[in-house]
Amino acid sequence: MALAGIAALLYLPFNAQAEKNEARLARIESRIATLERQIDKDRSIHGRAVAALKRAEQALADAARKTNALQDDLAAGAQRLAATQTAIHEQEIQLRRNRANLSAQLRARQAMGDDPWLKVFLSPTDPARTGRWLTYLQYLQQSQIDQIDVARDQLTELARLRAAAREEQETTARLLTEQVAVTESLRQARAERERAVKRLAGTLASRGEAIEQLQSDRARLEKVVADLPTGKAAPQALHSKEVLAAPTVSTAFPRGSFRPLKGRLGWPVQGVIKARFGTERQEGRMQWQGLLIGAPEGAQVHAVADGEVLFTAWMPHYGLVGIVDHGGGFLSLYGHNQILFRRPGERVRAGEVLGRVGTSGGRATPALYFEIRQGGNPVNPERWLVANRK
Repeated sequence: MALAGIAALLYLPFNAQAEKNEARLARIESRIATLERQIDKDRSIHGRAVAALKRAEQALADAARKTNALQDDLAAGAQRLAATQTAIHEQEIQLRRNRANLSAQLRARQAMGDDPWLKVFLSPTDPARTGRWLTYLQYLQQSQIDQIDVARDQLTELARLRAAAREEQETTARLLTEQVAVTESLRQARAERERAVKRLAGTLASRGEAIEQLQSDRARLEKVVADLPTGKAAPQALHSKEVLAAPTVSTAFPRGSFRPLKGRLGWPVQGVIKARFGTERQEGRMQWQGLLIGAPEGAQVHAVADGEVLFTAWMPHYGLVGIVDHGGGFLSLYGHNQILFRRPGERVRAGEVLGRVGTSGGRATPALYFEIRQGGNPVNPERWLVANRK
């Protein structure tokens, strides 16, 4: 009973922490749902255009995600098929060798006549020599039996491998058929997005209206960041199962607490800086709060440090946005994504892929919008990222 009581007391903190994490995640999901309802409820001409763009870009993200998954499946299938074909080739070589050995043994036995056992018994030789000949015949016979058993196993394995290869080829054919349909859905989603972008642009008649709308979109982003229940301490170490399941990441992304990594963080994407922190925006009367990094559409977006995904949703102007909590009051924000692979509550390691570069939010050219925030306030990301960048 005493041991049971101690075990119960030890379990309570873990249970309480799990409930706390679930409640925190529920608040995050509630914030995302509220944001999406606000976008969908706006009945103004501009609001309806924003909602249409949101739907179009979400459909585009779904189609791109399916395309990405199909490409991964096809690549994995090609690797499996190549490995199976290599195994078939090696099995055929072993079978040919085994058959050659068995043929040589049969020829050796045939050279001894129709009944070598009787010959040995009837030959007028000394008993010792007869014994050696009998032993040799026993070895030869057992070797032949073993070779036949091996050949049988090799034929069985060869049949299994050929069946696996046929199955893999059938799977590949099915995936290629699916790819045609997904490619068409991707084309339609892109066309719908283009129509939504033009419709959105037509709702802002003047430069002043565009600035006011941009200010409104930024205020919405600020509210989202302010309302997120961020962690108060550095993220805990990943569970061992998560570490084993995590993909290999580049050494360009050092790990550890966020603050000591200042000036050493890896860049979220490789590209060309289109706008820097603190510079005036093209629209005027506003400054950039982060970096705008031009990169090819579909380029991988990496988490700059260890942390927990807090937010993944579509936002006006910023498109598909991901926010990662790095502990100690530090957040990183990634906007204009084509796809986001992570969901709120998931932990990420430095360098892991969060999404892919896109044009979401109504951009004309692909780019990643990247911010680092300390205590909710934007700071210059270039002071945190590694300097020796090409």
